[in-house]
Amino acid sequence: MASNPRFDSLVIRMTVNQLYAQHGFESTREGARFLALNKDTLDRLLTGKTAKHDPTRIQGIAKRLGASDAVAEQLFDLAVQTHDSAASGFTQARKPGNIGARSPFAIVESAACRLDIYEDNLVTSLLQTIECMRAYAKSSPFVQNAAEIDRIIGYKSDRQVSVFETGEVPAMRVVINEQALLRIRHLPCYEGQLAHLRRMIELHDIGVYILPIAAGPSPAELGTFTLLGFDKPVDFEVAFLDAYAGGAWVEDRDSIADMRRMFKVILQRCVELGAFLNADKRMAQVEP
Repeated sequence: MASNPRFDSLVIRMTVNQLYAQHGFESTREGARFLALNKDTLDRLLTGKTAKHDPTRIQGIAKRLGASDAVAEQLFDLAVQTHDSAASGFTQARKPGNIGARSPFAIVESAACRLDIYEDNLVTSLLQTIECMRAYAKSSPFVQNAAEIDRIIGYKSDRQVSVFETGEVPAMRVVINEQALLRIRHLPCYEGQLAHLRRMIELHDIGVYILPIAAGPSPAELGTFTLLGFDKPVDFEVAFLDAYAGGAWVEDRDSIADMRRMFKVILQRCVELGAFLNADKRMAQVEP
């Protein structure tokens, strides 16, 4: 496998390209004139030939192309990191304004060819129903009002559209810890969520697996994580570790190899969703 390109440079290129495409420039020369850039400089940026980025310039380009302040700030931070040869990932703080369907990291997710997801406590966001999203948001101590609940639902819904409706759906395997289902079993959204999981399996050939509590302690010491695989521009992987404190993006090859082994071990302990639900139903029928 070829050496990984710098993840932060890739994210910058993908985000700027998406922002740029929304303007429909007829030529690179026209786009360069709009951005007050040299045509060759813009071409190198859009094609990924620039390895190190000027943070202020990238932030200004993003703002000129219509990015939000939060997205422009994330691109600034990423551009700073392109000058750090020792960097092996990027930490995304969980703060108001960072969430958005056009954020750099939502764009990366939608461009992945392969997604392997281990979800420790929740049904993964990409497969949640609106009712389940609302139940999760209401239970969060960090959500203060109805407007924030609607914003979270809107963001999650936009992510789902980006992954499932705007291009080729990535090959996807999703592991959900059984305790995530137990947490919502008493809620009105439960049956609808199970039906939605079955429907997504049928529509998109997704692998949905349950890690039973009976399988013993989970080997996923890192908690929830996602492995994202890309075929273009080259074959490589990155990982995303999700937590309430924020998300950590990892590109270090040794760390990713460890997570890949962990995912393989977890998968060996899992049961496909259909088999799990059938066994659960049989158990319920024999209970006194």
